[in-house]
Amino acid sequence: GKSGGEYELIYIMNEDILKEKKVTESTVKDCVEVGLKGSIQLSKLGDIEGHIKPVDKCDTITNKPTDDKSTRGVIDKVLIEVKGGSPATAVAMKSQLTKDGILDYTQYVEWAKTITALPALIHSDPEPIYNAIPLDFPDAQPRRDNLRRALDDYVAE
Repeated sequence: GKSGGEYELIYIMNEDILKEKKVTESTVKDCVEVGLKGSIQLSKLGDIEGHIKPVDKCDTITNKPTDDKSTRGVIDKVLIEVKGGSPATAVAMKSQLTKDGILDYTQYVEWAKTITALPALIHSDPEPIYNAIPLDFPDAQPRRDNLRRALDDYVAE
């Protein structure tokens, strides 16, 4: 299987405010990617390095009102799903996203540092049921062979 960490963000945007502020889809994409993309390298020591580029036009892409006239921000809601890493850092990321609407790069790095100690199972390949019989079990091979034959007979029906 594959283990590690994974997170997914879904931004629910306020279409009326986007039109009012004349924010384009590419601007939103660039601003959201600032906090999410970077060159991150995990060394054997577990250090994380990253590089991001600041974008000045992203100040209006937030869940807070951007001026005195509007009561809502460009981002209505942020849904987050986190697998792996420590629960404390995942909660910190979620609380900041709920508060600000944009993920802070340092919060992401803190979460990523905990993945080596607390990985999650991201993907596993299915295995035949006869592999559940341990090889050090008494008479393991004949039992595995019988189970394999029974499985083949069942599939053949």
